[in-house]
This record gives sequence, C-alpha cells and structure tokens, in this order.
Amino acid sequence: MAGYEKNAQTSGDAKLWKNGVAQNLTDGTYHAEPYSVFVSGNNVHVGGYEYFDKYIDGYFFSNWGYSATLWTNGTAQKLSNEVTSVIYSVFVSGSDVYAVGYDRNDEEYNQEVAILWKNGIRQALSPVEDECSYAQSVFVSGSDVYVAFRQHASNPRIYVASLWKNGVIQTLTDGTRYSMANSVFVSGSDAYVAGWEDNVQGIEVATLWKNHTTQKLTDGTRNANAESVYVSENVVYVAGWENNAQGFAFATLWENGVKKNLTNGTVWSSAQSVFVVE
Repeated sequence: MAGYEKNAQTSGDAKLWKNGVAQNLTDGTYHAEPYSVFVSGNNVHVGGYEYFDKYIDGYFFSNWGYSATLWTNGTAQKLSNEVTSVIYSVFVSGSDVYAVGYDRNDEEYNQEVAILWKNGIRQALSPVEDECSYAQSVFVSGSDVYVAFRQHASNPRIYVASLWKNGVIQTLTDGTRYSMANSVFVSGSDAYVAGWEDNVQGIEVATLWKNHTTQKLTDGTRNANAESVYVSENVVYVAGWENNAQGFAFATLWENGVKKNLTNGTVWSSAQSVFVVE
C-alpha cells in the first residue's frame, strides 16, 4: 500500500507499507504523495509526486513546484521538469513501465495536459490547447495500451470521460454534461471504464462503460462515483461511493451492477480501489 504520513514539520513523508511494515520513500524535506503501487517480479514501483525548490533569475523559491516521481525499489526518478506534474497510475508489462498523470508549465501556459510516460519517455495524450486534461488510469493488454482520462469538449467548461488506446481517443459521453473516467480494466477484448457523469439535474451518477456501452450504477437521486473497476471470471467489480439521504458518502461495491454498502453511512467513507485474487 502506498500513501503518506504527516511529519513534525507538517510535510508529508511518502511511504510504502508491505504487510504493515512502513518504508520511507522520502526524507520529509519536501511534501510528497504517492497514488499508485505496482509489483512486478522483485520490483516495486510507486507513482506520485514530490515538491522541489528552484532558483529563478538568482531568486530562491522554496517548494516552488512538484514533480511526477516514480520510485522503484525505493529509488526516486523524476519524470518531469514542468512546474507541476503528477503520476496517478502505474502499470508494468514485461520490462516496460507505464505511468500516467498530467503536467503543467505555468511559465508557458496555464493548463494541465494528460501525459503517458513509458520507461520515462513523455507522451502527451491531448493537444496542449486542450485545457485541463488529466490521465487517471493505465492498463496494458498485450501490445495495447489503454488510458482512462478526461479532456475538454468543444465547450471549454465541460470535461469529458475519454479512453485513449494506442494513440486513438474515444469519448465516452456526448460532451453535453460533465463526466470523468477514473479507472480502466481490460478483460479479453472488452475494455471497462469506471467513473461518473452528471445527469440533467447536475447530480453525479456512478457509471460503468463497457466498449462504449453505458451502464448507470446509481439512479441519479444522490451524488455517486465509481472509482475503480476489476473483472474476474465474468464478474465486474466496481468500487466507489454514494451519498445517503443525510449527505454522507458511504463506501460501495457493485458486483455486476448489484450494490453492496460497505459501511453503515453514519460517517463519510469511500472505496477507492478493488482487486480480486483469483
């Protein structure tokens, strides 16, 4: 499990826990947050970001920006020199390490661009002019690379759940309402994407897309979000959350569309990831 813990200086120390034993990925000098962990053979890859200082025209700026960082067996690799950049998801296929997130260079333009890094090589998933595109999840199946991300529609105020496959972008909605793609999983020839889409009342509806076919997991009366999807033996598992009548979000698991509440809804909770051991 990857995450961070506040230290005495209120910075976040990036950490990796293996069977409950913590390993520090940073020394606490700069705030750092990991978001994804992937184990391949004897190598443990963790993706996230870490703040850094910078000198500009002789002036020192502390914690000036944060850089997309990949830790492999505890050794950090900075994947971007932009002002701000983040890794949200890591996937390893064979000897290739894939990471996705975004970067933004405020010195040139003030917009985020969805990025795929393969073995440290950067590839933008959408044009620079496409403001605020974020890559949330990556999955590799054979020679095919899938990325779940959001991009702007023709209306610059609306962002759209999208799936990138080998350089081809497929929008999952018509772009008339806000939507987000949070997670992608491939089983055989089927690509599943979990996320949400606003309805006409502006309520977020937890949504699963299978090969562009839309399945609504909630009825749209209260906000809900699908955060993660995993497929095992023809069962589709989706983890996320849904608000109850009292306004609390409660952790939720859907199995083939059937909802299971993981908490009683008396306090706020959310399920962020699901994995099945076969």
